[in-house]
Amino acid sequence: MLVYVVVPTSLVAIGLGCKRHRTLAVIAWGASGLLALTLAVVLGSVLLGEAGEKLLTMLGAVLVVVAHVQNFRLCRRCGCET
Repeated sequence: MLVYVVVPTSLVAIGLGCKRHRTLAVIAWGASGLLALTLAVVLGSVLLGEAGEKLLTMLGAVLVVVAHVQNFRLCRRCGCET
């Protein structure tokens, strides 16, 4: 259920940041994280097992966090967060 909130919210946040900063690294980290989260939901514990699903979910979450941190740092550098 959480993925239904995280994916659209992250797409908007990363999209707005990339539109402003034109940094493909943020898109790459964010897209990788969202893909991992989506795959964890789609493949689930049936194909991956419970441990595999948890690991893929954690990996996806970390990648999305990296994208958000990069976006935040870019905003702080240019002063656009105000």
